[in-house]
Amino acid sequence: WTPGEFAGMKVNPNVNQKRSFRIKDNTADTLFIDPADGNLNEVATVGDTFTGVIELNSLRVAGGAGLSVTGQLDVTTDIVVDNATLIATDISANNLTISNNGKVSHPTATTAADYRLTVNAAVGISIDGTSSIDVSGRGYLGGSQGDNDENGRTLGNISGSTHGSGGSYGGFGVNMAGGTVNAVYGEPANPKEPGSGGGSLDGYSSSGSGGGVVRIKSPVITIDGHILADGFGGDSRGGGGSGGAVRIDAGALSGGGTISTNGGYSSDAGSGGGGRIAVYFDSMGMAKENLSAMGGQSGGMIGIHAAASSGGGGGDPSRNGGAGTICLKDSSKPKPDLIVNNGGNDTSNATPVAGVPVPGLVSATGGDSPYGQVDVGGGAMISLQGDFTTNGDLALSNTGLFIDGLLTLSGSLALT
Repeated sequence: WTPGEFAGMKVNPNVNQKRSFRIKDNTADTLFIDPADGNLNEVATVGDTFTGVIELNSLRVAGGAGLSVTGQLDVTTDIVVDNATLIATDISANNLTISNNGKVSHPTATTAADYRLTVNAAVGISIDGTSSIDVSGRGYLGGSQGDNDENGRTLGNISGSTHGSGGSYGGFGVNMAGGTVNAVYGEPANPKEPGSGGGSLDGYSSSGSGGGVVRIKSPVITIDGHILADGFGGDSRGGGGSGGAVRIDAGALSGGGTISTNGGYSSDAGSGGGGRIAVYFDSMGMAKENLSAMGGQSGGMIGIHAAASSGGGGGDPSRNGGAGTICLKDSSKPKPDLIVNNGGNDTSNATPVAGVPVPGLVSATGGDSPYGQVDVGGGAMISLQGDFTTNGDLALSNTGLFIDGLLTLSGSLALT
């Protein structure tokens, strides 16, 4: 370092937390922190990843412009993205407004790095009907994508699905003959990992990359456009990527838009599994039908990125990806509800649902079952692993159920 070059700048010494510190001065190898900001050693140790902090009073990106921000973006008042694109990883502001075909996203993964988009808005987030937060295809790389080899990448940014198999996350990707499919991972109630890429069947075909990660928090969130973390489809002999992760923490969530972590399609190889969505809210004015974590469809396309949408049992069930998970947590209820729905696309790839408590969520009566109501349908199949208890209803519609343990229902069982 050049002595004094960082004076006056701010740094976050550990990207896994939010505190930042003003640099008063520096030598060639030492930073001197403003004592008023506290003790840096309380939040960081040797080996942690640090980032710079960009401080602005306000930010407006408009008129077809594109802005890519490296580091933590702290804006005192408002951020407006109007007919423009903002690429970032960590955003804090009073308000975030996305309008007129505006888009906010995070960088695309490489074999060396993966990314997440975190937004904290103290007042509100608004996405109009033409705009989006879109991290589709920006998760772990598919085979022959970017700097990757023919195998899809998965959790930990390591080799995953092979030989045309789809990527897995909340639901399983399709395992093609002669290949392997990566394991499912993550928690339905706290999705935070990128989706996995599909594998290439012949080493030349490009496979779909997984969906990225969106985590947003604000007292008021209005979505008339889209929040998308879909997996991308592969070409004719490339497996589809799995859906990614979306977590929303809102006081009031409303709007007529959509939230999706759908898996990527495949025409001649394996489709990707669905991702994970979790929504925590005080009030919810958005229809739950507008949330989707479907597996990818074989021989077709689904999602906002496709030329045509589909449903109603399309494709080959053995090659349609498994559904992901949607967790809805009303602050007035002790437990979240779980939805596993494949949008009408029948699949023989069961979605694992663990019969274990959700950390920090305990029923009012002292029980430890993970969910309130469980709703499974739309051609999805689930596999209950271990003892499983619901404190609400269990609804099964056009679905299959595999149980490895004891199933206890406190509410009603509906089979349609």
